[in-house]
Amino acid sequence: MRIQSLLVFLTAVLLSSSTPTAGNDDDGVTAEVTLLCYSCRGDCGRVGGRILGPRCNLRYEKELIFRENYGTLQIDLPKGKILSTVAIALITGSIVFILCLVLTGGVIQRIKGGKLQRELGDWHNEVTRTIVSRFSLCQSPIFRVTKANFQEDNRLGHGSFSLVSRPTLLLVIVTALPLSTTAVAAECDRLEEMTTRVNPLYYDCGCSKYNRSDSYHNDLGILAGKLRSNISASDSNFFAFANVGSVYGFVLCRGDYKGPQCANSLNQTIQDAVLNPFICPFYKDVTIYSDQHMLSFSGDQYLIYKDDRPAWVASNMNYVKNGTASDGVSYGERVEELLNRTADYAAFNSSDLYATGESWFGEGGVSMVYGLVQCRPDLKRELCRQCLAELISSIPKQFTTNSGDHRVGGRILGVRCNLRFEKDLFFKETNETSKLHMPKSRLSKVNITLITIAGFVILVLCLNLIGGIIQRIRDRKLQRELGDWHNEVTREIDSRFSLYHFPVVRDATGNFSEENKLGRGSFGFVYRGILPDGVEIAVKRLDASSWQGSSEFLNEIKLIVKLQHANLVRLLGCCLQHSEMILVYEYMPNRSLDYVFSDPASRDSLNWSNRLRVIDGIAQGLVYLHNFSEPQKFIIHRDMKLSNILLDSEMNPKISDFGIARIYDLGPVEPEPTDVVGTRGYMAPEYMRERMLSVKYDVFSFGVLLLEIISGRRVNAAVFTEYGRSDHLLTHAWYIWHYERYNQLVDPSLRGVYQMLELRRRIQIALLCVQENPDHRPHMREVTTMLSNNDVSLPVPQPPAYFNVQLGDAEASASNNSTVFYTTRSQQGAIELFR
Repeated sequence: MRIQSLLVFLTAVLLSSSTPTAGNDDDGVTAEVTLLCYSCRGDCGRVGGRILGPRCNLRYEKELIFRENYGTLQIDLPKGKILSTVAIALITGSIVFILCLVLTGGVIQRIKGGKLQRELGDWHNEVTRTIVSRFSLCQSPIFRVTKANFQEDNRLGHGSFSLVSRPTLLLVIVTALPLSTTAVAAECDRLEEMTTRVNPLYYDCGCSKYNRSDSYHNDLGILAGKLRSNISASDSNFFAFANVGSVYGFVLCRGDYKGPQCANSLNQTIQDAVLNPFICPFYKDVTIYSDQHMLSFSGDQYLIYKDDRPAWVASNMNYVKNGTASDGVSYGERVEELLNRTADYAAFNSSDLYATGESWFGEGGVSMVYGLVQCRPDLKRELCRQCLAELISSIPKQFTTNSGDHRVGGRILGVRCNLRFEKDLFFKETNETSKLHMPKSRLSKVNITLITIAGFVILVLCLNLIGGIIQRIRDRKLQRELGDWHNEVTREIDSRFSLYHFPVVRDATGNFSEENKLGRGSFGFVYRGILPDGVEIAVKRLDASSWQGSSEFLNEIKLIVKLQHANLVRLLGCCLQHSEMILVYEYMPNRSLDYVFSDPASRDSLNWSNRLRVIDGIAQGLVYLHNFSEPQKFIIHRDMKLSNILLDSEMNPKISDFGIARIYDLGPVEPEPTDVVGTRGYMAPEYMRERMLSVKYDVFSFGVLLLEIISGRRVNAAVFTEYGRSDHLLTHAWYIWHYERYNQLVDPSLRGVYQMLELRRRIQIALLCVQENPDHRPHMREVTTMLSNNDVSLPVPQPPAYFNVQLGDAEASASNNSTVFYTTRSQQGAIELFR
């Protein structure tokens, strides 16, 4: 097996905002990266994984998980086998052209490499002279020596990161560390405290509890040890049942996750639920579901053998849009067919009552569908098949919409049996994996594909050459038109609007340097800059793909310049030169609400009166947008969130980032359906379901913002209750209002300094804004009246949108590929729990 080594230089950059906000940190924080070396030991070969830290993170998968661009590194890509001489003839010209570019790039790279080595030597001399003389650069011999000594007898221990793959993987991260030796030691101690902790998918605590002094506590500890030793006794063990005194329990690992593997992951669950319990602490009847195992124990032997409750349902957020395969079978029918076939094999042919399968679909972006079913091995085969049949029969209800769209993946976990299906492979394939409707080989189409690609490459090269000539002609014409356009804007809209030359903006931002980068807004990065006259500015450098062309860009600017309101960020000018499209905004020294709530020192400055002023200012800004001064038009912002609310030096709010705003003509016709863009948690439900956009979208987002400002919590952050529930902010706020426990929602940093009447009204106004039906939500003019006049009576709000939708972790809620978790309890049951 070929051993691979990878040398990666990463530099952590401190980004302060995602919008044109305030500038550099003044506390002298410097990005740090520590020198780390890792090799693969033990259980290697995971096809995907992620490591999340407070300052940096990484993720790898076998599937594409990001948007590719020209900066995407491509390492050890396989060489294609050309199967046709015709294809060779067609692509020879393009290969020669590409080789010329590669050779030229190689020469340039060697020149740059030589320059880098000289600069690196100077940098090393500076570090050893001014910081620590013992610091050394990592030379090639260290790689050879390290790879030769990755032996068991030389191993000192295990670091914080998970092992990656069977070939040796060497990750070296290098940076200058302007720290004392004491700080370096503290940093090492902090790194060793990092963990690969995996939280359970779901858990149920039952009702009965025990005390630490009860015999049940000792019996439970002995039971946990027995279960763990029984699982790890053999590489083939994946199920264990035990009884100690009055405690009954079992552990069931997934059929492809046996023996010591299962025991290792079980250790954490036992630690969290039994030895040092913080999951269901001191509850008697507990069931915990993790990705590769489940643990259940009870003081009642009957509960261990009961039906599948507590059951848990989870689904992939993506849909197959009412697609059918070439044989006329829908995706849902194909899933049920696969799971039924796999269930038959598990119940009547598998000694473990476990089976996997895969089936071809080939439509709606789904090539294959993979399925897994499993029963507890102590079930009778007939009961196993009956249990799985009940789960399979519930799939249409759980994973299909009224329009026929079907979730691409999902799982149902129960105490006696469970199932899962996905469009990507998630289990270990074996010879017993069932295969249905597998397609015939399509090698006959390879030559056609190669010919098409070669012709396309040559065509693109020709078009690029012609396009370059045309672009030079257009640039000259554009500069003449730009002068006329600027005169029109300054004459008719705002005389203060400036047309900046690119060198001025470049110099103001230090050539768009990393230290001046504030963050990323919609369609581009944002930088802090200082003009020659000393005026501070925020510069948004738009991506090349952000606009259709210069005319659209100028039309959009013309619209933004017309937005003149105290609670909207003012656009100072723009730059359109050398294929650069740049917007220049006024600078906000207090950054954004998102930053304020993330920084404890800034958070203390946002007292109750300041929060009320911020709320009122946001509302006034939205009223202006929804009643735009241009005749017969209104504007929908579509991206109201904490990071897009900026604060000036006096903590006055200003709405920013109009990158995805839409302008409409007034009239009886509703806005047309549009593609889904925005931020999860702030998007109105009718927009998510039906793609319908109206001013009530911004009203919904305002309601979410209002609750975030009052509580100091993010909408997508789970709120854990004393009953084990994890509600999102909207559900939590509705319960708070319903049971009149208003002070439980207030940000603790306010330290009780607020008016209860003002608090109650604003919670109720927020709940009116986030109601499911957009017709029930007030207009922003009505909202401002409610906020400014306490004598105006408020309607009783209905439960909010996404009511009682359970959340996973905050990261999963934000991810486009996250799984959405739905509670199986009824609404009334949830209300009873809250009491």
